[in-house]
Order: sequence, then C-alpha cells, then structure tokens
Amino acid sequence: MVEQMRTTPMTAFTYKSSGFSTEILNVPAEKRWWYIGGPATLKVNGQEKNSNFKFVAYRDRGQWYFSPPNIDEYWEKTHLADADTAADYANEIVIHNNPTCPLEITDLHAFLDKQYPSLRNLTFKITNRSRKRVRVYTLRLYSNGGEIIYGTPADLEPGASRADKMDSSRYVYFCDGVTKDNLIVDEVDFANGSEWHLSTQGSSAKGR
Repeated sequence: MVEQMRTTPMTAFTYKSSGFSTEILNVPAEKRWWYIGGPATLKVNGQEKNSNFKFVAYRDRGQWYFSPPNIDEYWEKTHLADADTAADYANEIVIHNNPTCPLEITDLHAFLDKQYPSLRNLTFKITNRSRKRVRVYTLRLYSNGGEIIYGTPADLEPGASRADKMDSSRYVYFCDGVTKDNLIVDEVDFANGSEWHLSTQGSSAKGR
C-alpha cells in the first residue's frame, strides 16, 4: 500500500458525500466510522487521472484518522505483464465435490479480469452424474472474507454436462494478498420435484 501511494500519489480531492457504519447509533463515538467520498485526481506515470474514491474516517483515542483510498486498480495495471493476464489462476480456487452430490464440478480455469485485475473470471464444467434430470442448481463460492451464492436454471439430463462461469474477488486490497476461494454445489432441484441439499449431507438424494 505504501509503495502504491508513493508511485500513484493523490494530488486533489473534493468532498461530495458521506455515510456511516450501520451500527453507528449503537456504539460510542470513539468506535464509529464514516465513509467520505468524492472525485479525486491521481498522478499515474506522470499523467493525471480522475476518478471517484471513498475513504474511511474513524476516531481512535480522541484523534481522527483516515484510511488511504484503494488505488489498486491504477497501480496494478502498471505492474501487470502480459504473462500475468494470460496466466491461469485455477490453483487459487479449491473445488469441493461432495461424493453424495448429483453434480460434479470439473475443468475449472481462472483468469484475471483485464479491466478489473482484482477480479477473477472463472469458467468450469458441471456434469450431472445422477439418474434424474436437473432443473436448477445452486453453487456457493466462499472464503474467510465472505461468500457468493449463485443459482441458475439447468435442464441437465442424466450424464450431460454444461459450461458455466462466474466472477470472484481476488483481493480487497492488493497489499493484503490473494484470497483463496472454495467452490461447492449447495443445492440441486430435479425435474421430478425431488431435491438434494448439502446441508443434509445428501440425505434427500436417494435414488441417484
């Protein structure tokens, strides 16, 4: 973060809006934080770039502090080589195929989003290994920082496969390092009205 601030300094900022944490009314003032946003000017490779930024303002022991803006988008684009954007980061995603699950996730690939390098563009294959037609399935992509629930219609016949895709966040701040994600099938709805749920460890998936 320090290197980014030095190589991509902010030269101007105009206050436009503010907000506060959702718990601001329930905590003492010294533990509250506010969001302050507005247009700013960054100097990138000697040229000025304009964009909107948001700071976090907070108090600690009676003093005001301001978090630095997230300038990863500008900084990383100047440090990524073609080999980085062409690389497959599939090793950053762990697939969990429950043995009782009627669907299997395979052939996963993960590439950096060329416009937003903090995102991964994931592609993978879903195979119906049950004896029933799948109508809808739900996937869960999760890490210590949160999760994404993704549901989609399928109309997937027994033994059939389909290509699927979704995006995930690779990091919140580049200096914090890469977040490894886990991908798993959470729920499957069959055309005959039966269901399979991960939370029941496959107990509703009888008759595969």
